[in-house]
Amino acid sequence: MRNIFIFGSKRGGTTLLRMMLNAHSKISIPNESHFLISIFKGGIPLQSHLSKDQVWQVYELIISGGRFDTWKTRKDELKSLFAEISKSDTVTLNYLIDRVFSYEIGSDELIWGDKTPEYADFIHEIRAVFPNSLFIIITRDGRDVNSSLANRSWEGWITYQRSKYWSRIMKKLQTSIDSKCYIIKYEELVIDPERILLDLFAFMELEFEPNVLDYNSSSKFNITKIEKEKGIHEKLYRKPMQSDVYKWKANKKFNVFLFECLSHKQLKIWNYELAYFNTSSLLHRSFRVVYIIFGEIISFSYHSYHLLLSREVKNRLNTFNFWRVLKLYLLK
Repeated sequence: MRNIFIFGSKRGGTTLLRMMLNAHSKISIPNESHFLISIFKGGIPLQSHLSKDQVWQVYELIISGGRFDTWKTRKDELKSLFAEISKSDTVTLNYLIDRVFSYEIGSDELIWGDKTPEYADFIHEIRAVFPNSLFIIITRDGRDVNSSLANRSWEGWITYQRSKYWSRIMKKLQTSIDSKCYIIKYEELVIDPERILLDLFAFMELEFEPNVLDYNSSSKFNITKIEKEKGIHEKLYRKPMQSDVYKWKANKKFNVFLFECLSHKQLKIWNYELAYFNTSSLLHRSFRVVYIIFGEIISFSYHSYHLLLSREVKNRLNTFNFWRVLKLYLLK
């Protein structure tokens, strides 16, 4: 096994798993890369040999997109690496990205990995480029994902948008399951991490190391500066607790119902029981239709807001009490 890709939704436990794996002596997973999105959208061949121009195009896509500035590798170092690689006529995207990650972690011996939630939308492209990799899918109850996304103001203004996001990601991951995929439930990882990690490392054919359970002792090295400033991963400075799972049960029933209304199929597929939405109820199904119409109207407004208004205008809007109240209370 040469490398590892962790897939899951935003706020779905991917960072927790990355930190646990990073505590293993034979694994190194750097900060989120993001640049593969630009590479896939840039039309770079996934499997055939790359021309010299295409090799340098990948270089430009890496340094200009994604979050390369959070990596340890400097641009001049990467440029020197690409100058060496471009001398060959048999460079593939697999080889190129492998060299980039190996350089970042400072070793050709360690198993490198990646954890970028946005890559879930490109899982088929990644599997085409890295067919021999191990793919780990981590799932988290979508109702908890919804609450966590709302707390960060990610993926839209209302539950409808966040539900659509979570369902889309889970559908995408569902289509990629095979013998090279290992599925972990976030809830089980939090409640019984040792058992889950023992099974995972057995699947990876690596020896279990007890220090992976003390991943939080190296949190400061696994969380970027901006993530620290925004408090995005505050819980990861401590070990997980049972109170970290199924927090949605303390939420307002109607908010949970709204999420189940849209995502009941994916919740069931991933073995999460419904609490309030009754798929046999004509009233519930009728309400779902009305909510979809309402949700699409809000989604259109959301995208128009971000497309048409500058950051300065949006910042000014946020200074008005009526707008803050609307977003914080009416649209949640």
